[in-house]
Amino acid sequence: MQSSPQVKLSIAVGGARGKTFQIKLESATEAAAWTFDEGSSTVAADRSGNGHDGTVSGAVWDSGYNGGALAFDGSASGVTVSDVSGLDFDSTIRIDVRVNFAADAGTRIQKIVEMQGAPVPYGLRVSASGKLGLFWNGSWHEGDALSWNSNQWYRLQAVHDGSAIRFYRDGVAAGSVANTALTGTGSGPLYIGRGIAGYERWFEGRIDDLIVGP
Repeated sequence: MQSSPQVKLSIAVGGARGKTFQIKLESATEAAAWTFDEGSSTVAADRSGNGHDGTVSGAVWDSGYNGGALAFDGSASGVTVSDVSGLDFDSTIRIDVRVNFAADAGTRIQKIVEMQGAPVPYGLRVSASGKLGLFWNGSWHEGDALSWNSNQWYRLQAVHDGSAIRFYRDGVAAGSVANTALTGTGSGPLYIGRGIAGYERWFEGRIDDLIVGP
């Protein structure tokens, strides 16, 4: 499936007769989009058209929220996307993903995506206290403590718009943190289903429909 930028449509309608419609379109840019629908391959293809394919190691193909997904074992599996400047975001970022925890949901740290760097530019995790977290400018910034179930699909979103970091689960706000800082740029791969070497915090479960962009 070819991925395309998401478009948000808002319409303002006047209350009196003869008023005109005002239509505003906003496009959310994708730097990379992995649908994990291959079913059998050592490559997770980037459907954005930008060529950020990932190499699958240890993870297995499984059913997903939409089509297929990759299942990670929580100890030695992941996807590695080669270091490219197209995945560097220093002022704003958007991460959007579907996850299904197989075990330990919200009771131990599990990283969904993390970029190699010194320091790490960005990453997304669920903490041991059930909080969504975005790594940015040298530290983790977290949302609200949430309850989690294993074997249930969740849509997770972390958005930094330059003034604040906002978290959402299944479209519902899950905390925000004021932040205007810039972060660094990557100096190594982007990892999916794990963190960087030495700080892996392996994810256990299935990941589907991952999008990253500015």
